[in-house]
Amino acid sequence: VEQYMDYVRNRAFRRTLLCQADIKMDRTLRAARARRLAFTTRAHPMQQEADHPHLGSYADGDGTQYHTDDPLVAAALDELCGVAPQVVPFATLVQRVAVRVGRAALSPEEQDDLALTLTLSFARSPELVELHGWVPPIAGSLSERPLASPWARWAAFGNDRVANLRHESVHLDSVAAFVLRRLDGQHTARDLTDALEQLADQDKLHLPDPAPRSTQERRARIAALVQEALEWLQASSLLLA
Repeated sequence: VEQYMDYVRNRAFRRTLLCQADIKMDRTLRAARARRLAFTTRAHPMQQEADHPHLGSYADGDGTQYHTDDPLVAAALDELCGVAPQVVPFATLVQRVAVRVGRAALSPEEQDDLALTLTLSFARSPELVELHGWVPPIAGSLSERPLASPWARWAAFGNDRVANLRHESVHLDSVAAFVLRRLDGQHTARDLTDALEQLADQDKLHLPDPAPRSTQERRARIAALVQEALEWLQASSLLLA
């Protein structure tokens, strides 16, 4: 059934883990195992419906909706939505959930329930909750001199698709590729704007219509393109923390 749903939703095929014959498989979902994972989400909070209020309502990119009345689960998903695309270790997530609900700490039983609920939510929608065995150093915000993944920077010199820090293929437009190649931790947004403006002076950068009426307007539009590209690169998990 799940593979048929992959066809319907146009998702990539499921991955199969091959193990050696002498390894004994244990498919039991245990809280202790779930607590060793890190979590992130692609979902976003939904506006509450007046006739069906919930503590938390969320939707993923496929349109799948998830509603919960569990305050701890709602706090966890709100936290993950707020820091996405960053990946959060479970121990850190527990601390942030406690702060969100006004508690000093969660009990071990509450932590186990939360870990299992989040892990089972992955089975409901891999975009609602993603599970990670390690924490990639994804930037949660833009710094003054952003630093991109060295591998992605190198790949952007000859490709319009690069791998991000979540091992996903990301398509780059011409401006995003230009900006990405220069994100070595040494350049500010102003530096990048200057570099793009030089391309415009050489007629190698064509701004969308309408044409700018002055050099000041052209620079402002180029600066906006740079800022948009930086924000997109950060949201696409291409910048290092």
